[in-house]
Amino acid sequence: MPRTYNIPMLCAPSSVILFVLFTKQVRGIEQELTKRRRKLRDLTAKLRRSQQPGARGKGYTEASLHKQVSAILSGQHMKQLLEVTITKKKGCLEMTYQTRGQIYQQLKKVVLGKRILFTDQETWSAEDIVDAYRGQSHVENAFRRMKNPFFVGWSPQCYSAHLNSPHFAQIKSPPH
Repeated sequence: MPRTYNIPMLCAPSSVILFVLFTKQVRGIEQELTKRRRKLRDLTAKLRRSQQPGARGKGYTEASLHKQVSAILSGQHMKQLLEVTITKKKGCLEMTYQTRGQIYQQLKKVVLGKRILFTDQETWSAEDIVDAYRGQSHVENAFRRMKNPFFVGWSPQCYSAHLNSPHFAQIKSPPH
């Protein structure tokens, strides 16, 4: 259950809500770690195959390998949680990776599970504020869909040069 705190603000009276999302955040990070480990395992296997005698393709350079690892670790907290080492031994590239357990524990203790919301809606209950916060993503997703040209749009079909206006417009409907 969220806790509400009334705190003095310089610009306007506000409420601050601290609510806990710990279990869902940990589950999300666990899922992301599993995906990233799988991608790193696949990349390691591809690297080994590319260095076998008779392997097809141009293989990996150290720079291309770093670029792919960087793309794999692009998610939130992934660069902190996964340590990847690329070394070159006897002309062959090797890649190892591991999860930093101590940093993961510290992240769970210090960062995860905390969300602070500020609002100037003093009459709203804590539940109303949390509902409004969660509902914001629905509104953002709706606008994102509306900006999609395949959603619904108007596009002119032909113009009259002397009127500079379309004769009719076509409605695009979303693909089913």
